[in-house]
Amino acid sequence: MSRPGDFDHMIGTDFALAQSLLSPPGALRLDDVLSECYKTFGADERDIECQPPFAVLKFACHSTTNPTQHGFIRMYIQIPYDRTLRSSREIRELQAEDSPVHKEYEALTTLSKSKCKATPELLGYGQERQGPEAYVPNGYSTYVAWQRVPGSPLDFGFFWLEENRQYRDEVRAAFAVAYKELNKYGWQPAIRAPRKLIYDSCSKTM
Repeated sequence: MSRPGDFDHMIGTDFALAQSLLSPPGALRLDDVLSECYKTFGADERDIECQPPFAVLKFACHSTTNPTQHGFIRMYIQIPYDRTLRSSREIRELQAEDSPVHKEYEALTTLSKSKCKATPELLGYGQERQGPEAYVPNGYSTYVAWQRVPGSPLDFGFFWLEENRQYRDEVRAAFAVAYKELNKYGWQPAIRAPRKLIYDSCSKTM
């Protein structure tokens, strides 16, 4: 099970949050799948991986009670071991496990509770069990949703243009402020790509 589109059936559905921070209260409507990543392996590799197989999904979404409130939701969903997707529900349910620690979930929920100014406002989060008709009945489903923030992902091509020295200085200053804010709560950024940095040129914040 590692095909893009395995979770397309969720597009257009309403997703209730276990810990909802929406105002007014409501659910999130899943508008589109933005990314999919699958960690797959066989049952014989479970002890090596130290966790069960899982899918990481990112959806664009909006509040059902406030259509102008847009955001994103990241889901970590346990999936069956290789060669067991078509096994009986009882067999797949035997694979169910508790959620391991997913760093993004831990970081965003912890920093949100600390009122950190360098991370987006959360719309909700939760750790639940999958239903009886899911890929792994009673398996884990962990998710965190956050509000879309002003600005755009950092473009390193534009950043390094010779004539953009002032822009580079502004971005560096904003990054320093955000870094110190994270560090204040015991976290440091582990940035794999510049697009993970959202810079707002109007407010000069990151």
